[in-house]
This record gives sequence, C-alpha cells and structure tokens, in this order.
Amino acid sequence: TYRHTDHLTRRTELNLPAVPLGEDQHGRPLFGQLRQLGSTLAAEPGTNRRFAGFDAVQGLEVTGFSEFYAATAGIERVAEQGLSVGLHYTFSRTTDNLNGSAGSVASAFPGGLAGEDWREGTADTDAPHRLLAAVEWGTRPFRLGAVYRLRSGTPYTAGFRAGVDANGDGIAGNDPAFVDPNLPGMQALLAEHDCLGDVVGGFAERNACRGDLVGRLDVRATVALGRMRGAPLALVLDAVDVLATETGPIDAALYLVDRTGTLVTDPGTGITTVPLRANPNFGGVLADRSPGPLFRVGLRIGR
Repeated sequence: TYRHTDHLTRRTELNLPAVPLGEDQHGRPLFGQLRQLGSTLAAEPGTNRRFAGFDAVQGLEVTGFSEFYAATAGIERVAEQGLSVGLHYTFSRTTDNLNGSAGSVASAFPGGLAGEDWREGTADTDAPHRLLAAVEWGTRPFRLGAVYRLRSGTPYTAGFRAGVDANGDGIAGNDPAFVDPNLPGMQALLAEHDCLGDVVGGFAERNACRGDLVGRLDVRATVALGRMRGAPLALVLDAVDVLATETGPIDAALYLVDRTGTLVTDPGTGITTVPLRANPNFGGVLADRSPGPLFRVGLRIGR
C-alpha cells in the first residue's frame, strides 16, 4: 500500500514579532520575555505579539503533506478440527510535516531550523511494526483460541512538560529540547535512550523517540450445548486484554524547569538562561491508561 496526500492545512502564528527578541542558553529563538513561575515557563503578556491590540492571530496554509507506505505478509492454516494458526506481519512508515493533530500546532521555529522545516519527519501516527498471531484448537464440542497483537510504541519528541512555553510564542508543548550532554543527569539518559545520541549538541528531532512495544492477548473458549430450534447453541467465554502492556501518556519531558533556580536574562547579550534539570522519568508512562482485562460470558445461536 502506498498513499501520498498533498495540500493539507497547517497552522501558523501571524502575530509574533518579526524577528526573535533574543535566545536562550542553547540558541533557541525567543519570541517573548520569559517569566518563570515555579516549574512553569511563559511569556510576559504582550511581549510576544507584534500588534498589541490582538492576541493570537493564526492562519491556515495548505502546505502540508502526508506519506504512508506499508507491506503485509501472512500465513494461515484453517482446520475445522484440530489446530488452526495464523501469523501476519505489517511493516509501514508514515511521514508528514504536520505538527500535532492535523497540523493544529504552529512550529516552534517559524523560520526553519538550519534551513530545514523542523516539522517534517516521523508522523504522530507512525507504527512501523505490527504483528498478529492467532491459534485455535478445536474438537466437535469444544474450541479454544487466542489472539496476540503487538505493535510499535508511540513516537514522541523530547521536549518539556505541560505548562512550559520554552520559546515564549504563547504555545506550550510545541518546543523540542536541546540535547545538552553537560547537564547533570544527562549521561544516564543518553545511555538509556538511543534516540538522543544522534542529536547531542542540537535540538531533538520530531518524533525521534518511541515508547515501548504494546502487546495485547485475547482468549476465547466455546462449548457446544446442542441445538435450539435447529440452530447450533454454544456457550462463549471471552477474556479480552487478559495480558496487556502498560499504556498511557508518555513523559516526553527531557528537562524540567528547576523551581529552585532563577531565570536570568543578560541585558547586554539578550541571552536568557533557564534553570533546567534532567528528568529521570523521561520516556516513562505518566499514568497507566490500560483498560484492564474484560471478561464476557454469552450464548451464541447459529454458527
């Protein structure tokens, strides 16, 4: 399968200053005067707007694209009695230049980064590997089957926690982190996460990191009870997600704003130093949102 879609809408902020007002200690362009409130970071109201009489002024431009390709291979053996098996594997890739869902979030680098559009890369929906394995053993009165599904983890960008607007553009959550190996605690994170190694000394790539593999196991048992008015009658026992991987929002914050530190701006250079510390939970699950196992009992009439 191959699919390419052009002329998708992307959002851009039109009321930012024409040129950045300064930069942080890592060279990130700042569009407003940053203000620290505990572990959060935001721009002083009005300092990040070109026209003071307006707040956010956003435009939609049809410059987005999405590209998807996939290949699936499978093998099956289906038997009325005895053992039935099935195995399917899909490899796919999805790339786009849409930051956030359907391009709903403006870029943290409106002028590009090193001459490139930072938003272009791995899509939020990308799942390169998908595996489905099914097995069923059956006799005339009884059948027992299981289905196991496995897929790649969710891609994410190394950045900051909610409530941190690192570049002062008025949008929290769209700022990639600068991978600074000299920050205390970073060496342990670099050793644990391969996605950070290729961008040491630069800004993180969009969706370069990925969560753990996600697996699910479903089991079904069917017992024939006879016939009802000529139709087969069976008792069906289902166990859905009986084995499931922990899933939920991923902690994509490579850094935390140190609430014990102080934000300082050098009046001569215009460089703002933000107190940061490495996040030891980077890449972990913030809260488990797995639905948990579901057990179901029912009667089936007919095949």
